[in-house]
Amino acid sequence: MNIVKRLMKGIIKGVREVLRYIDAVDSEESDIFNFLKEKMKINIEVHPQIFC
Repeated sequence: MNIVKRLMKGIIKGVREVLRYIDAVDSEESDIFNFLKEKMKINIEVHPQIFC
């Protein structure tokens, strides 16, 4: 179980880095990125027990 928790924390860290990078980049595809970002936020909010 410890390994799973570490793995999930690593994934979330990676996702946050990507979202931070997306925020910094202003491109024509920002609508797609915003959509994905909202999806990730929803997933994190819906499944908080996974990310603790």
